[in-house]
Amino acid sequence: MKEACFLKQAFFEDYMKKKFLIYFFFVTALSLAGFSFYCFHLINDISVKLEDVSKNNGDLRQAKNFLEQGSVANKKDLSDYILFSDYRGSYKNWLKENAKNLEPFSSKSHLIHLNDDSSIPLLSNNHCSLAYCYQHKLPFNEIPALFWKSLIGIEDIRFIFHNGVDIKSILRALWVDLKAGKFVQGGSTITQQLVKNLYLSNEKTISRKIKEFIIALYVERVFSKEKILESYFNEFIWGSLQGIKVKGVYSASLFYFGKKITLLKPYEVAVLIAMLKGPYFYHPIRKTGRLRARVDYIFKKLKKLSLLPVDEQAWNQTNWVAWKNELTDRESGHPYKSLERASLESGKDVGGFDDFERYIFFKKAQALRTRLLKKLKFKKDITVKAIIGNPSLIKKGENLFYYYSKRQRSLKRSIEEEYHQVGSLLKPILYSLFAKKGYGLSYGVSTEKMSLLLKSGAWSPKDSHKDLPGILSLEQTLLMSLNGPVIRMASQVGFSWLERELTSIIPRLRTPLAEFPAQLLGSVELSLKEIYSIYEKFILDECLVKINGVTSKSIVSALSYPNRGTVRRKLGPFFKNLRYFGKTGTSNKGQDNWYLFYTGDELGVIWVGNEGARTQKDLNLYGSTTSFSLFKEFYSSRGKGFSEFNCIN
Repeated sequence: MKEACFLKQAFFEDYMKKKFLIYFFFVTALSLAGFSFYCFHLINDISVKLEDVSKNNGDLRQAKNFLEQGSVANKKDLSDYILFSDYRGSYKNWLKENAKNLEPFSSKSHLIHLNDDSSIPLLSNNHCSLAYCYQHKLPFNEIPALFWKSLIGIEDIRFIFHNGVDIKSILRALWVDLKAGKFVQGGSTITQQLVKNLYLSNEKTISRKIKEFIIALYVERVFSKEKILESYFNEFIWGSLQGIKVKGVYSASLFYFGKKITLLKPYEVAVLIAMLKGPYFYHPIRKTGRLRARVDYIFKKLKKLSLLPVDEQAWNQTNWVAWKNELTDRESGHPYKSLERASLESGKDVGGFDDFERYIFFKKAQALRTRLLKKLKFKKDITVKAIIGNPSLIKKGENLFYYYSKRQRSLKRSIEEEYHQVGSLLKPILYSLFAKKGYGLSYGVSTEKMSLLLKSGAWSPKDSHKDLPGILSLEQTLLMSLNGPVIRMASQVGFSWLERELTSIIPRLRTPLAEFPAQLLGSVELSLKEIYSIYEKFILDECLVKINGVTSKSIVSALSYPNRGTVRRKLGPFFKNLRYFGKTGTSNKGQDNWYLFYTGDELGVIWVGNEGARTQKDLNLYGSTTSFSLFKEFYSSRGKGFSEFNCIN
C-alpha cells in the first residue's frame, strides 16, 4: 500500500515537473514571439526612414545661372550667395576666377559692374522640407575626417568595435553615476545617439532605452560605420540661428562660421563638436563662457589623442569676442533667411528666374516687410505677395513665379483665391474703354467736383490733388491717377454701357454699377492672378489699338514713361530714363498697396498690405513707397539687364 502511494506521488511529481516545463517553454516561446513581433514592428516603422537618412540626395539639375553684361550686383549679395552655392571654394576665390568679367565701381563701392556675361553656380539644394530650416546632406567622403575622428575620440572611443550598444561603456557610466550619487555620465554610443535624435524622445524611461537598444542593434547590422557617421553629421540639429533651424554639419559651418565645411580650421571644428552635447545649453551667443570651457577641454583632448598638430593654437579672448559679435550681427540681420528659402527651389526655372534672381527677390521682399513693420506705430500684419511671368500668345498663364511672405499658408491659394481691393490699378482698363467710345487721351475733361445721388445717398469722388486746372486731358488725369475725371467720364459714356463691358473683365463686379460707382476707383476686390490675367490680355491688345481706324497713342504707351507718373519722385538714377509700363494702386487707408508693371519681357503684380483686422486708422502706406520700392530694388540688383518696353504705338 505504501509502495503504491509512493509510486502515485512520484508519478504526480513527475507529471507536475513536465507540466511546469511545458508551461515554462510555452510562456518563454510566447514571450520571445511577442518580443520578436514587437521588434519587427518597431524596426518596420523606422526602416524606410533610415534608408532615406543614409542616402545623399543627388542633383540632376539642368538650370544655369548667369549675371548679364551691363548689369550690377551687390557685393554682399554675391558673397552670401556663393557661400550657399555649389561652388566649393571661398567668395574671394570665385572673384579671382571671374576677375575679367567683374569690375568694382570703386574700392569703397558696394556694387560690382558686369563687363561681360558671367556664369554663377546653382544654390546647394536644401534637403530640409520644413519652413525656416536649412540642411544640405553630404556623403561620407565629403565630410572632413577631423569631424568624425573627433566625434569618436570624444563621444565613443570604441565605436569601431561595438555592434551599436557598448556594454562596457554602460557599466563604466553606471559605476561613475553610483559613486557620484547622480547622473553624471551616459553610456550611449554614437549609434544610440543617432537613433535617439532621429526617432525617439529625450525622456529617461526604461521603455525608451529598450527601443533605443533594439533600433541601434538593427542599424549596426544593416548599415556600415561610414553610413552611420554620415547620417549622424547630416541629421544632427545644431540649434537655430537667424530664426532658422540649423540641421547638419554643412549648415552649421555656413551659419556659425560663414565658411564652407572644407575651409574650417581645427579649433572651429572643435567648437561644432562641443555644441553636439547640447546646442542650446552651449549656445554661442547666450552661453559663450560655458561653450568656451567645453571647447577648450575638447581641444586639449584631441591634441592628447594626436588628432591635431602639436603647434595648433586655441582661440584667445579677442577671438571669442569677435566671433560672438559677428554671430550677434548675423542673428539680428537674418541674412541667410532668403538663401534658405531660395535653396528649396534651386534649379527650377520658375517664371524665367534663376537661383540668384529668386534669392534677390526673397531678400528684398523680406527687407521691405521688416522696414514697414518698424515704420508702423501700431502692430499690423503686413504681408507681401507677387506674381511675375512672361506673357505669351501661345502659353498664357504658364511658368509663373509666385511669392507669398507667409510660408505656413498655401502659396497657390494666396495668389489665386484671396482677394484685395485694387485701388487705382484698373484705371488703364477704364481709359481704354473711354477710348473705345471715342474719347482718346487728348480729350479734355473737367476737374470740377461732382456728386452722384445714389440710393444710399449723395456721393462724391475725392482727390488728394489741390488747385487743379479746370480742364485736363485724359492723359494728364491718367498720369496723375485722378478719381473725379474717371467718374465724370463714366457718367458721360453711360454706367450701363460700362457695366456691360466690365462684366466680362472684372469678376464679382457688383451691379448695377450706377449704384456702386466706387468700384471704378478701386473698391472692387481681385486676386493677384486675376489682375495678371486681365493685363496679360489688355497689354497685348492695347498695343495694337486703333480708334476710328487710325492708330492712336495707346494707354499702355502713355504709362510707359515712369518719370511722368505717380512714382516719378521715387525713381532714383537707375530708373530715371527707362521705359516700361507701370501703374500703382492704393486702397482706402493704405491697407492695400499695388504695383503692376510690364517691362517688355516680364509682366508682374506686387501687393503689399494688411492681412489682419482692418481698422479705420490710416497705415500711411502707398504703392509708390511699398510695392514699387520692391520692384525697383529687385530689378536694379538682380544681375540682369533691363529690357525696356516700347509699345508699337
